[in-house]
Amino acid sequence: MLPNMWLRRIIRWARRSPADWLYQHGPPATLSLPLSWPLFIIGFIFLEVLYTQTPLLPLESPPARIIQLLVFLVLFLLLLTMILRWQRLSLRAIGLLSPHWIREVLVGLTVSILLILFVMINNTINGSPPWFGWASTLSSSQRAWWILELATRAIVAGIIEEALFRGWVTTFLLTRLTRRELALWISAVIFGLVHLDQGLKGIAITTVFGYFWGLLYIWRKNLTPTIAVHTLYNFCLWLGLFGRFPP
Repeated sequence: MLPNMWLRRIIRWARRSPADWLYQHGPPATLSLPLSWPLFIIGFIFLEVLYTQTPLLPLESPPARIIQLLVFLVLFLLLLTMILRWQRLSLRAIGLLSPHWIREVLVGLTVSILLILFVMINNTINGSPPWFGWASTLSSSQRAWWILELATRAIVAGIIEEALFRGWVTTFLLTRLTRRELALWISAVIFGLVHLDQGLKGIAITTVFGYFWGLLYIWRKNLTPTIAVHTLYNFCLWLGLFGRFPP
């Protein structure tokens, strides 16, 4: 009798998707973005085109380029806020402006460290150790500005992509679809397809990471940890901790 009871429990647990399990074992909050399908699609296309197609000025000064990136981030968030305000919503509807941001940053940092160590060890074993050849071509002051600009790019990309793909897309699909797992995979595939310039392998890898960040978002129910993980991962990737980039 006892083995049968445990077997039923194991089968019941196995049938539950990771998304459902994490959603139920995270903070007591609800993810909801009550928009119509046309507004969701138009808003996504507008924000995606704004993010990917807006030309930045070819400035020569690193401080000027950093300021330009930060101004672009502020403008993007202002436009996103206006769209949400039009529907009487706030940035909290898409997981931004968390009231417990310190706790969530710590969660994001913990996940980031584990992920970065895993990728570094895996890539090193597979013949792609950390590479810092870029440092030999720059002076000490140039290296400092280059790293600062790289960090700024990682922060801007992390905030915008998480707000757009996890905040806008994933939250809307979770609101509209009955199956959370399906919502996460659709969002991850969209995230992967946006990175067409990286080829089929890049699309596949980005899709998997999109699903992983979606699980983190659905667990914590806000974007602070996913922004932290996304930002730190991109920064380490561009810095060369995962091997030469671009390969």
